[in-house]
Amino acid sequence: MDSFRLNLEQTIIGACLLENGYSRVAGILSARNFSRTEYYDHQLIFEAIERLYPLRPVDLITVTHEVNTRGYAYYLADCVAKVCSSDNLRSHALILVQLSMRDALIRTLDKARSKHVSNITHSAIQEIIDKCLDTGNDILEVYPNALKYLQSIAAEDFILADVRRLNESIDRKCAAIRAQAHIDCLINNLNQLSNSGSNTTKRLTLARLIELTKGVLVKGEVKPEVLESLNKIEL
Repeated sequence: MDSFRLNLEQTIIGACLLENGYSRVAGILSARNFSRTEYYDHQLIFEAIERLYPLRPVDLITVTHEVNTRGYAYYLADCVAKVCSSDNLRSHALILVQLSMRDALIRTLDKARSKHVSNITHSAIQEIIDKCLDTGNDILEVYPNALKYLQSIAAEDFILADVRRLNESIDRKCAAIRAQAHIDCLINNLNQLSNSGSNTTKRLTLARLIELTKGVLVKGEVKPEVLESLNKIEL
């Protein structure tokens, strides 16, 4: 894994353990977006975070206990030390998602190239991979353009089917990201209601409801249009 990807993943993990940061990316990231290195398994760490949320707090102590693997306590502490807040976590998460999208497309094309394909298809695959690796290109534009390009050269059906499936998964991921934005809006509204109350018991109850709502909305895969309608309710 290159140093940029390693630093990015460590920063995201550290930010998730601060200020309940994971709630900001619960509907965006999954363990599959992370890597497994020779020394530490970031997928294992993120799976532990996912198991905890929302019924238990997500912080350095709880995640270290949940991972329950020798040597991870110091590593997780180092990840937390990389960041001072979770303010930029959403932006960092979106970068990691795009890197994961890029890697998925490259893996699919590499696999296809290893099979029997025409010289024209082989050249087209290399051209698309080069576009994926060019950091100046937006991967969300590379995907649909790659499919159109492969269709235009009459690439083999199995390649078209694989890339089409990837396109559909990207569409689902983008829908999840939009849903997360609606969730944030809803939670902000609930927080405002909680802060405006004078009764301490009611505020604490509402704060707990907010935490549970986050988990239900994210893990329950509530449709974006439902969230949008909830956000329009005047408090």
